[in-house]
Amino acid sequence: MRQITDRALFMLAGVILASSPVLAVETQNSRCAQLVAQTPDLSQAKITLEDLSPGLQEMPAAEIKAMLESRIQGGKVTSIFLFQRSGLPFGLSFAGTVLPPPGKEREIFDVLGQTLQRGIAGAVPKVPGEIPGIKPGVVTTQELPGVNNIGDASTGQTTIFNLQVVNLRIDMVLFRRGGVVGFVTTSYLDGDPSPAPIGDLARKLDARILRILQYSR
Repeated sequence: MRQITDRALFMLAGVILASSPVLAVETQNSRCAQLVAQTPDLSQAKITLEDLSPGLQEMPAAEIKAMLESRIQGGKVTSIFLFQRSGLPFGLSFAGTVLPPPGKEREIFDVLGQTLQRGIAGAVPKVPGEIPGIKPGVVTTQELPGVNNIGDASTGQTTIFNLQVVNLRIDMVLFRRGGVVGFVTTSYLDGDPSPAPIGDLARKLDARILRILQYSR
């Protein structure tokens, strides 16, 4: 049963993103061109293995980037990083940055938050079809405390999926720093240690974004 459960946990992350609705932010082509020309190099605004608990490894994230970018049309995913633990305890984390079109920072912040939240909610009915033997039950979502003072604006939530034999917890923090939107998520079994305290991860990512923005002025 634990083998089936571990497979379910890893597949659920993909189901969540695939379930996310397309939420477009309209923008003119000329403004998109201006955005590309003025994009700061945010490739170093990232979470690293050193920021996480031992045992995780970085995984290719191109597929997640393409899927997320297609769902926030009008914004550019400027960095994204995915980490997972192959053994136990289960741990999965991904983080990234999005550069909205000029003047659309708050709108993209709201759109990205809705995309991730709706993706989590929309994943639940699809789990049984994707993973035979797993019957998701009650899902609870609540505000994540202690993360409302990151960047210029921030929000966080924690969601618990009941997967028949275990509970999966997904924590998410979304924040805006200047013209950049950052996000961090962690997934782990409820009761097990998190891959890292998500508030700490978000603050580290925010500090790295701020440093890049200051140097690019």
